[in-house]
This record gives sequence, structure tokens and C-alpha cells, in this order.
Amino acid sequence: MATDISDIKQKLYEHIKQGAIDADVFASVEIDARGVCCEADGPAEPVYYRVYIEEGDIWVALETEDRWLSGSIEGDLVGTGDKLDDLLEEEIIDLGHT
Repeated sequence: MATDISDIKQKLYEHIKQGAIDADVFASVEIDARGVCCEADGPAEPVYYRVYIEEGDIWVALETEDRWLSGSIEGDLVGTGDKLDDLLEEEIIDLGHT
């Protein structure tokens, strides 16, 4: 059974990777030991979007060591009361996707 779950997880990661590549908005897209890692294209400091499965749940994470950037995002969420999915939707629209 563990192999079946592992195979399903790998197929899901491959599907996500291909979708990210097809979107053509990332500098690079890789599958590593932690999940699918998409490097943002353009920022001065490295920023990564990561999709991974943990305890049966699918997670999307933004990873950066740039404290100003992460603080800016936190400020948007706390200061404006926006929900994270609203912020993500705005970013997706800004990139020309609907």
C-alpha cells in the first residue's frame, strides 16, 4: 500500500510540475525530496513556491530568506484583512491568468 501512495504522490507531483512548466512563469521547476519547487522568475532575492503533501493534505508554501518580502506579505494579510486566497487570486490575475 505504501508503494501505491508513493506512486500516486509522484504522479501528482509530475502533474503539478508539468502545469507549472506550461504556465511559463517560473525560472525553474523541479521535484525534490520535499515536493515540487518552483523558483520565481525576476525577484532580486531567491523566492520559491513549493507544493507538497504532508499527512494526506496538500500544502502550498512561499519560501524566501528575504525578510522584507515575507514581512510585506504578512503586512498585507494582517493590515488589510485580506485572505490569503484573495491575495493569490490577485497575483494570478496580474500574471494574466483567470
